[in-house]
Amino acid sequence: MNASMMSWCRIRLENRMSTCCTNAEFAKGMADSCKKDCIADCAFSKMEGLCNAHFGKACKLTRNPFSRNNVTMAVTETFCVPADCNNPEDLKDNLLIKWFDAQYRLERQTLWMYDYGDTKPLECPTMMVTIIISVVVAIILVILAIPVSIILFKAPKERGRVLQSAGDDDDHEDTPIESMDALQDASGTMGSGFGGTK
Repeated sequence: MNASMMSWCRIRLENRMSTCCTNAEFAKGMADSCKKDCIADCAFSKMEGLCNAHFGKACKLTRNPFSRNNVTMAVTETFCVPADCNNPEDLKDNLLIKWFDAQYRLERQTLWMYDYGDTKPLECPTMMVTIIISVVVAIILVILAIPVSIILFKAPKERGRVLQSAGDDDDHEDTPIESMDALQDASGTMGSGFGGTK
């Protein structure tokens, strides 16, 4: 997932650099000048979902990948903060990012991924955002459920037909039940029903 995110982000970063920097050379990390709002957005939703589900919390990190060459272009990328590091001490003054920059520098061979020294503070979502989104979604679902329930549970009107309630059935008189005639048994004598005597 990390390799997919970085491959996708590299394309976005190079395209953005070519449009907002003059004489841009992405492979060398150099450009004459860049616009003030020259930022490539590499927030990766699949990485965010993976991180939040299994590792910790997905945050956004904005950094200048070519600051050593005085290129002001920035990139905003998804950064997965492990659950053990999600505390005020590790996140204070970007300590986690400084540790990541030093610890894994030799594993980042590509030029634009090499430098994590010039970064802004991590932007992590708070629980308040999650609560607000959940409440809004619940309200929308309730509003949508009202017309759906009216359609499903209200009988449609039919022209020329009068609906009758269960109470209307009590007005009719019960049909009297006639008693059965006496049955003759095999000997020809009359009996009184099934339990009659000879």
